[in-house]
Amino acid sequence: MLSLSELRQEIMRINNQVNTEHYGYGVKSQKVYFVNDEIILIMAHNKRITALEVLDKQGHSTAEVHHVLLSNFKKRLVALLDQELGIKVSFISKDYDSPTETATTVIRLHDPISTFAV
Repeated sequence: MLSLSELRQEIMRINNQVNTEHYGYGVKSQKVYFVNDEIILIMAHNKRITALEVLDKQGHSTAEVHHVLLSNFKKRLVALLDQELGIKVSFISKDYDSPTETATTVIRLHDPISTFAV
């Protein structure tokens, strides 16, 4: 069983891996918080995809593209958490705030954190 610190590091590594796979770059700064059966990730200075930024500036809607990207990201994150750490996810929510370049992910688990770490 991992320590909380080791679990935190593994979750950050997996999150960074998925970010790199989906967006072509890693996360510059991220924090992970554990609350009972939830994991909260906050990624600061998380640069926006250049193509989406250009589309937004031109007044084009990026809502559908965002939906596809976020859905695929969440599926991959859930799969890796299960495969690599044995963590079963019951719910995941992810959002990105362009003006502050901050992304958040909230993961609700089937079991409390204490099941995976000491």
